[in-house]
Amino acid sequence: MRSTILLLPLLLLATPTQAVTVMRLPPPTETVQPAPAAKPVERPRQPGLADRLRALLKRP
Repeated sequence: MRSTILLLPLLLLATPTQAVTVMRLPPPTETVQPAPAAKPVERPRQPGLADRLRALLKRP
């Protein structure tokens, strides 16, 4: 019952006429250049749980 109540506003927002008008929109004339990928920030690596386990296993 609760799920149908939650879905009703979504169905009211997306009426068939609105969906049809959105589908008929012409493609944009200007091409949008994709932003350059952000380089990951180099962080000093801190020893984590895996490193501690590796160190324990390496001990004689």
